[in-house]
Amino acid sequence: MPAQRARFEIERVFTAEEREALGMGMIPEGMDNHWFAFVEDDWLYVHRSWSGICRYMVKLAPEPTGGARIAEAWVNMKERVTLSRDYDARLVRYLIETIIGNDWPFPT
Repeated sequence: MPAQRARFEIERVFTAEEREALGMGMIPEGMDNHWFAFVEDDWLYVHRSWSGICRYMVKLAPEPTGGARIAEAWVNMKERVTLSRDYDARLVRYLIETIIGNDWPFPT
């Protein structure tokens, strides 16, 4: 993630099971999959699968229940492709829900 980044707001609390699923990340399985995501040191990193560019970083803060909550989120402003930070939040929420196996509408 370059120094040219901006913080955006997103709220989500994860159960222990959801946190574990999130830790499994997302590996693209074909040309139609545009995202690669992984968790390292309580940060969720979301990269574009074709270019490898990191688009989003999401800090996961542990909860006493074994789950986690989103503590902060950042978007890459150098390689910006989205229209607003609100859209960034909706896209990241869609990606997170997809990673943990929930059906969630793609933001438009």
